[in-house]
Amino acid sequence: MVESDSMKAIVALNKTYSDSSAIGLIANDVLQLASSFSMLSFIHISCLCNGVAHHLAKFALSSSNNLVWIEEPPTLIQDLLLQNICSSP
Repeated sequence: MVESDSMKAIVALNKTYSDSSAIGLIANDVLQLASSFSMLSFIHISCLCNGVAHHLAKFALSSSNNLVWIEEPPTLIQDLLLQNICSSP
């Protein structure tokens, strides 16, 4: 499952036809990569639910290093993850 708060991106990824617009071309590339998964869905969520992703994106823009986390989440988002768990139904 891929979640995004960008309705435009989700609509482009869920189209059943090819689109030659700029976002359509990117969506086609994403869908080509997605075809290697046996099951994958693209879902729109509220930007209020996407705080962890936004925090990581802001961090990535300000970082000059390539960072990879395998088993443990980075400390910069641990509090946000805990808040998400506590507020989940």
